[in-house]
Amino acid sequence: MSEQSSAESHPYSRGLRADYTWSARFNLGYPSSLESALTRLGGLVIRYADPEWPMSGAVLGAGNAEDRTALVLGLDPSRSFGTPDTDRCEEIATKITSSLGWQRQPEDLPEMRIILGRRIGYEGQEHSMETVRNLAVAHGCGNLALTEADLFSLRYVDGLRKYHEPGVVVEGPASSLTAALQTAAAIGQERLVAEITDVETQVWQQ
Repeated sequence: MSEQSSAESHPYSRGLRADYTWSARFNLGYPSSLESALTRLGGLVIRYADPEWPMSGAVLGAGNAEDRTALVLGLDPSRSFGTPDTDRCEEIATKITSSLGWQRQPEDLPEMRIILGRRIGYEGQEHSMETVRNLAVAHGCGNLALTEADLFSLRYVDGLRKYHEPGVVVEGPASSLTAALQTAAAIGQERLVAEITDVETQVWQQ
């Protein structure tokens, strides 16, 4: 993909990049809470105790009820630890199924996917899904599919490092990337990862 034109129509600059994408979707087997799902995944990360064995993605749904049934994983390039290759990712996916019993589901991936937070910065106000939808329309990308979720990142570095926040899985045509980045900026996101399926995984940061 080429650099953004039109005098930088969004405030992000390119960060780390991988010239491939990877994704996996799992059925959790039975309805679970967000905390339960992340605790089980975190236990797996602790078991392998390897900072190059991360998990990042989104648990679909919202709130604290035990009604979460699916999650998706993707890449999140790290300056300190790099980006796992697809073989390592497939190894992680296989361990999730063998250790937790979560079955991998078929995926019909869009051209573009962004797992986006809905919190201003890392500790600020949380935007509602209605606000996100309205901002997407205002920036000309009301055609994007928006799925409510909680994004998460799990990595072992001298113990489990765990982060999660309310978010949204953004899916649509690659031609909507600039408008999606404008929407993300309006939400107050400082960093995000955009996946162009089978092309690249790109970190965008302010």
